[in-house]
Amino acid sequence: MEESATEESNSEPSLSSSPSENEERYGAGEKRRRKESRKTFFEGQARKPYRLRKRLRCSLEDNDTVIDGVCKQCAPALGKVIEGFHKLRHQGSELKKRKKGYPAPINADRDHYRDVVAQNAWIRGNIFDPMGNYLFCHDCVRKALGISKQRLSRQRQVKRKLFQQQEIEMPKKEVDTQKLTPFVVMPLEIELCFNLWWKDLPDDHEVVVRYPYERHGLAGKVSNHAKTDTKERFLEFMDANSQPNGRRLDSHNPTLYFLPRFTTISAPKKNVHNYDSRLATSLVGEFNRIQVEDGSPTISDFSATTWLKKERPKHAI
Repeated sequence: MEESATEESNSEPSLSSSPSENEERYGAGEKRRRKESRKTFFEGQARKPYRLRKRLRCSLEDNDTVIDGVCKQCAPALGKVIEGFHKLRHQGSELKKRKKGYPAPINADRDHYRDVVAQNAWIRGNIFDPMGNYLFCHDCVRKALGISKQRLSRQRQVKRKLFQQQEIEMPKKEVDTQKLTPFVVMPLEIELCFNLWWKDLPDDHEVVVRYPYERHGLAGKVSNHAKTDTKERFLEFMDANSQPNGRRLDSHNPTLYFLPRFTTISAPKKNVHNYDSRLATSLVGEFNRIQVEDGSPTISDFSATTWLKKERPKHAI
């Protein structure tokens, strides 16, 4: 009987035990361990989080958190800047364009009209320090902003890579002209949020900028729509490989058909069966073959269909 009583006294309390009973049984030491367990769990440093469930449950019941799952340590500082994140939505012509043309979803006020680019810049400027470290708990940021962990992780990677880039100084006006605001380095001694600090700066003020760590694959290349010589050659190629079909010129239907050897306009995918033969029967494929032989630039399927609809609307296969 004495051994069973000793075992009962040494066993852990059930999840149904109240915080006051748990505190009386284990004292201040267990309460401290609960806080450490909760902190380790929310920061993502727990090696085996399932072992912390009982202690974490008791920690949450001890009123260590506030509304919406944000801890007391993060709530005061995060509450001062969180309103600026939700206000970053499209304005002016961009908002009209999104409202026009197709119906808005159910959560349109929250998701459909938000400015994702501005929000990502806000996250990099207010959630991380210049080296990419978290200023708040990871879980608190996710719940307060309502974003996924993948998006938060991507912005942290961008912040870290921006820290490794070369810094240059330029006036604020030039930064706005080149749209480099997301890459401005905010001084550490400034305690305001980035938007308030940037708004009060004069146009001639010199700021530190880190250029984007990666560029789009087509950056610096001429657009297909800007290739006027290639466009003229493609229009001549279409005229030379088409013939009238007998309809009147004022007909609403196509009045010219391409030669019978062309069965499609776009080039086939490279992994399809009989790729070479299908490429020879496509309008874009045959034109690009001639361009390669002459050492001239090729065109894409999108450019070909765009030019065809705009410049030769009466042509058809």
